[in-house]
Amino acid sequence: MHPCNPTSGYSRLIKTGLLPGREWRRLTLPLRIILRHLSLRPMQQNSNLEERELAQRRQSSIVKYDGALALDPQYRDAMYRKGVSLMAVGNDSEAVYLLDQVVMQDPIFKNACNALGLALEADGRYQEGLEAYSRSLEIDPKWNQPLINKIHAFWALGKNDEAVKILVRV
Repeated sequence: MHPCNPTSGYSRLIKTGLLPGREWRRLTLPLRIILRHLSLRPMQQNSNLEERELAQRRQSSIVKYDGALALDPQYRDAMYRKGVSLMAVGNDSEAVYLLDQVVMQDPIFKNACNALGLALEADGRYQEGLEAYSRSLEIDPKWNQPLINKIHAFWALGKNDEAVKILVRV
């Protein structure tokens, strides 16, 4: 139990009368004083700045992968990484196309199968995403990430029983 966390056991103690409200105020006074003088605006601005910088880095990496693909259009790693970057910036349909190309080129590339499932799921194509996760699990049955992704897809499809079956396995 931490006195600064209102969801901790202290709130239960106050409600049950085991810790008087005055005691709660005394325990949290240092935190309340700090919070009153602390401005969260600079942190929020930094967070937005970091997000913008991250988006710019992703865009510049996409340009670099385009350059690599201009030299060798069948460069598997560049196609895979560009597909993942496209998915990260929200261009899911192009990511699906590229990752599908990678999987057709190298059907035992488990990361590409899993990423294709994520891109399909982000594009709203959950059933196809499940198939991609299954392909990834055929390649490496001990890899848990596609199982976790399958749970999410099953929940999105409303197949909670299937999701629970996988949860019990993980």
